[in-house]
Amino acid sequence: MTENIDRTVKDSNATGFWASVGFKVREGMRMHKLTGQLEKGPDSWRNVTEHCLVQTARSEILGRWIGLPEDLIRDMRMGAILHDFDKKEEMAVIRQANQIGASPLSPVRSEGKIADDLLRTSGFSDRVIRLADSSGVDAPQLIEAQRILDQESLSDEDLAWLVVHYVDDCSIGTDWVLSSQEGRNIVDFRMGQNKSKADYVKISQEIAQELANHPKFRGMNIYDAAVSVDRQIERRFAQRIKGITGDDVDPLTVPELVDQKIRESIEEFPKSS
Repeated sequence: MTENIDRTVKDSNATGFWASVGFKVREGMRMHKLTGQLEKGPDSWRNVTEHCLVQTARSEILGRWIGLPEDLIRDMRMGAILHDFDKKEEMAVIRQANQIGASPLSPVRSEGKIADDLLRTSGFSDRVIRLADSSGVDAPQLIEAQRILDQESLSDEDLAWLVVHYVDDCSIGTDWVLSSQEGRNIVDFRMGQNKSKADYVKISQEIAQELANHPKFRGMNIYDAAVSVDRQIERRFAQRIKGITGDDVDPLTVPELVDQKIRESIEEFPKSS
């Protein structure tokens, strides 16, 4: 489909850049190790950690582009690296429920609370945990995103939450975002992919039922609801960028432009570090 970020530039700049991203969030990387996602072998989940590293870089780049302060960018990085630190366990819960024909939604949310408690006892702040929890297309995330977007003006913390949420919706593994993905914005492309994933059929139906009475999501499946939210986020980001830089940015191109900035950072490394 697209070029893989780790395989695109095989030189010391790329290696150094990604190592520097990992170093900035080393406490979060330890949580991936704790949950077994860094183990090697045929059943390795290391690709999930690599995916989280890509989202960490994207969150930092986008956060800086829209003018967020450094303390928030630091917490956004940590939220991004932690957003899937328990993915191995989450998928085990979903698959176990699907195999016995049970509801996956309740056990998945219970597992999420256990993961949050682990982060809290490991010393991560409530703000970092909230940012980590912003990712995904479950009802609480979609409803919170819409609540934030319905405000006339957004705080820096609101924007930070939207960045981490949005970047997750734009990220497929460790692939670069390209405009050639069937001529569609990456969000449309990814949500279209998710519709066909067998693991998520039952849980997505349950979430859609919870959204059925929401005034903004009535009649939508969760993927259409996610696209609706992300279109609004893109517009808010484009407005913010214009206010800061004066540049007119097509909202649909925000993901590609973020990746272009990452490429430039790789080319300039270590001068940019």
